[in-house]
Amino acid sequence: MRTSRSKCWFLTIVLLCSCCHSNAAHSYKDDPQLTPLMNAARHNDLPRIRTLLAQGADVKAKTAQGQTALYEAIERTDLNADNLPIVAALLQAGADPNEKEIFGASALSISLTRDYANPAVTLQLLKAGATVPRECPPQNSEDSLLSLATMDSSVEVMRELIARGVQVNCKYRGASALYWAALNGQSDRVELLLQSGADPREQYNSGHTILDIATTTNRDSRVQKEFAKTRQLLESALQSTAQLSGDNQRSATPVALALVQSTLVGILEDNPGHYSGDPHYRDVRVAFQHDKAGWEAFPNNCPSQSCLKSITTQFPAQVNWTIAFSGRELGHVLSRTPQYFDFYSSIGQQSIVGSAAPPTIGKPSADFAGFLGELVYRPLVAVSEPNYRDPENWKPTHLSPEVISAVRKAFRERFPKVTNCTRQDVEHAKPWSYPDANIKVHAAYSSNHNWAISEVGLIGNECDGPSDEPFSSQWFVITPEQQVRFLSSNMWLVDAGDYDNDGKSELVFSIDDYNRGGYKLFYDDFKQEAVFEFNYH
Repeated sequence: MRTSRSKCWFLTIVLLCSCCHSNAAHSYKDDPQLTPLMNAARHNDLPRIRTLLAQGADVKAKTAQGQTALYEAIERTDLNADNLPIVAALLQAGADPNEKEIFGASALSISLTRDYANPAVTLQLLKAGATVPRECPPQNSEDSLLSLATMDSSVEVMRELIARGVQVNCKYRGASALYWAALNGQSDRVELLLQSGADPREQYNSGHTILDIATTTNRDSRVQKEFAKTRQLLESALQSTAQLSGDNQRSATPVALALVQSTLVGILEDNPGHYSGDPHYRDVRVAFQHDKAGWEAFPNNCPSQSCLKSITTQFPAQVNWTIAFSGRELGHVLSRTPQYFDFYSSIGQQSIVGSAAPPTIGKPSADFAGFLGELVYRPLVAVSEPNYRDPENWKPTHLSPEVISAVRKAFRERFPKVTNCTRQDVEHAKPWSYPDANIKVHAAYSSNHNWAISEVGLIGNECDGPSDEPFSSQWFVITPEQQVRFLSSNMWLVDAGDYDNDGKSELVFSIDDYNRGGYKLFYDDFKQEAVFEFNYH
């Protein structure tokens, strides 16, 4: 009996302890207007949060005032506590990183105002999918993210926001992020903002410039050193801007003003070095712009070295690009036009700003090598607006035998007479009656609007030296009525997307020919095109 009673007491104690744990005896008093999960988040009580989540607590519940568990975790009572595990647990359980919190502020903006305690929370929200606006919010808005980050967060958070496309010259309380960094003598932040395109020429209602406010009365040598470096960075940036502008200030030219109203399309490229032994480099080549008249290519025909030095004024000084592939966003890249282009093959190339690696797809391949012949990463379309969806859903396809027959017929109409050599005589070409089997379909793509394109070419060239035109890449368009017409040659498809946001997809091709490079953009059901082309020598 004694042993049995002992077991009984033991089970009773276990059950009582279990009950106590589930009801979470805690040292703080719950706010009756909040859910238990919100109370646990407010007081950084991770064990209780885990218990409540395991019991099915609603992680998205809101009070009448708009408070959520995620809000309480970010706001937190004890600023010395590490709230990152709490935020991570709530996000993993389904909390929305884009939810609007109390007073309509975003979780991201609230987190930034608390980042002096723990910047990792903002990075966690961004990793979980928190959206970064690419347009400037109304002045004094709490969603002026970069200014908030500059004042209260870390350089790492600022760099991440810039990489995700936040505008660097937006105003908060009437001043830009560069103003707030200069005001506090934060040279590392000033340097990052200037590298990312912040304008050092800003003036304020008082008549003061950013350089004017970069002063301090603090006699601490470390503070004095930071302010001195801040002023040096600003003075250098102002001098560079003046040299770049001169009498023909780029930002005031009609061309530049027109570019502000245009949607731009560029190509994120991987390039071999210009000289043997030079490393590869990444750039964005500015290729096309769209306005009310349609798509047109940027200037690309430079006959002289003097042209290479002057043509840069016809390109945007800086662009914050959205990088896309196959209808989805891959990331963002900030790039700047140099003072002049070094080579004919460099026309339009902007240097990428920042140390973050640009997006890539797959591995370097000879398929994308072009005339230079080295393994490179696939080129990716860059858009100055977040217009990357492909509403027509262009995908690889297999053509029916009837369509292949129609394409071969169109090919024969384009090349009624062809010459070829024999294996016994590779230098003297003679007329060749080529069979259908030698008209090879190399690739085909179709849209959900029943359009299709096909790359074809002759196989079986026996002649020595470069192939004749029929043996190279020939592209044909197949309409929904299965009419076939010639499109262009010596190119391959880079991507498709609705880059001007008109509901129809444009197709971008890479030019692949001897001593030729560049891009072609087709639109309006292939009735119109824009061509950006350059030579390598």
